[in-house]
Amino acid sequence: MCSESPPTNKIAAMRRMVIVTSVVLGCFTGGTAAAPIAAADCSRLSPWPSFRDTADSAHTVFIGTVSQIALQDPDAYSPMFTLVVDDVLRGELSDQTLSFRRFHTGAPQPFCPEDSVLRVQTGDRLAFAPGAALDGERITVVAFITPSEPERGLMPGIELLTEDEVRAIIGAPPASLGPSPSPIETAEPIGTAQVVDPPLPVDCRTEFPDLTGGREVTAEELAILCRDAYLDSGVDRVTAYAKTQPDFAGIVVRRGTDPGWTIWFTTDLPRHEAELAPLMPEGKTVVLLPAELTLRDLEAVQELVSGDLPTLLAMGMQIEEIGVDPERNAVVVGLREDSPGALLILQQRYGPHVITEGVGAT
Repeated sequence: MCSESPPTNKIAAMRRMVIVTSVVLGCFTGGTAAAPIAAADCSRLSPWPSFRDTADSAHTVFIGTVSQIALQDPDAYSPMFTLVVDDVLRGELSDQTLSFRRFHTGAPQPFCPEDSVLRVQTGDRLAFAPGAALDGERITVVAFITPSEPERGLMPGIELLTEDEVRAIIGAPPASLGPSPSPIETAEPIGTAQVVDPPLPVDCRTEFPDLTGGREVTAEELAILCRDAYLDSGVDRVTAYAKTQPDFAGIVVRRGTDPGWTIWFTTDLPRHEAELAPLMPEGKTVVLLPAELTLRDLEAVQELVSGDLPTLLAMGMQIEEIGVDPERNAVVVGLREDSPGALLILQQRYGPHVITEGVGAT
């Protein structure tokens, strides 16, 4: 389990924008936004750490495919995208759909840290290794997988590997031989507190018949698998309930020492609280908060802004990102340089639930 530290700047705040099917990947060690550096050298970008040299030290390794980017141009390299997990080669990953917002590895970035972020195209395949060791720190290393083609001018030094090369680096068999059992990762993730869960009121092998994947495990490994399966089983129940409510306005998964969900609705919080109570697994809590616009309303505004992007660009707005932030119940337009004039124009066109933030050039 993991939890994000509070954002220290506007760029970090942009990375925390999530929607109901997303997970904040910053939970992985190193997945945080860098703080601005005064007079940073932006004549070049910081180099990317080597996947070949560090991935084998990671606690989790997985491969995924970019299913959607935030920009209308399909050939653009976007810093905001959705990734569908194809295969977990090491460790465990409960979420199969991950949302990225200006992702940083967590490695030192001596040059232009605000712009040294991951950028991808729709269809790209990537390998991620959260928890890799570099100079005494834990970071998340990334590599593109052929036939994807990274834009190395935007990500200097990032590696392009075959899937079999990725597997060989961490000691996994080639893809042609199929997946092998992954070791159970019991180490506490970097930057999180150890959570001791109460005894679970279920027979794990009956409740979760595919828990071990057909392989022999120790009692300790079974306890870990049981705990994670039971706690994670609530995700489907809670999110399924929330998404069926017409007044649903957004959800954030909380991890770390206070695991659970924060959910926004526009009406009738006591009713939602009563209906969610029997869906909650032990060890997790739900916090319900009021909102003015539903998630569907916010997404409709987001579509309007995205559809008008050529017009807005022609007006001189240097728009880099457009996303929904349930915590602020707003559509956030990321501008290369924020300005009161841009905010005024956007709110006149789309209403008060559109806000702007300066995110730097991408």
